[in-house]
Formats: sequence, C-alpha cells, structure tokens
Amino acid sequence: MPKLKHIEKEFNNMQKIVIDTNIIISAFISKHGKPAQIVKFALSDENMIICYNFSIFAEYKDVFLRDKFKKYNFDINTLFS
Repeated sequence: MPKLKHIEKEFNNMQKIVIDTNIIISAFISKHGKPAQIVKFALSDENMIICYNFSIFAEYKDVFLRDKFKKYNFDINTLFS
C-alpha cells in the first residue's frame, strides 16, 4: 500500500485543467496561435492532467460540427475516435 499513497500524493499535487471549447477550436484553426500553444503546453506538461467528461466531449464535438466551421474541413472522425 505505500506505493499507492505515493501515487495518490503525486496525483493530488498535479494541476487539473479543463480546456475551454473556444481554445480547442481556435487551436485547430490556427496551429501557431496562442490557443494552440496553450493546448500543446497542456498536452506536454507532465504535471498537468486535462480533465473532461462526456458533456465536455459532446460540447467539443457539437461546436466542431457547426456550419461556420465546415470551411476548415475538420476530420471529426479522427478528432473524436
């Protein structure tokens, strides 16, 4: 059990974040902009956990599928598989 306590303590010390839908969309539209840098940083930082649930995931997908974003040809199947 001591190992489990160590893992639990490490997990509790990690920063938990939720990435806003606008940041996700903007990161895909402009791969070199500030939102993309935020997403890349969050994905690469070992001390950060990106948290999401079904509702957040569904919102991401819903927004990607909006008519105004069709011009970007997001591959929804790749993004959400």
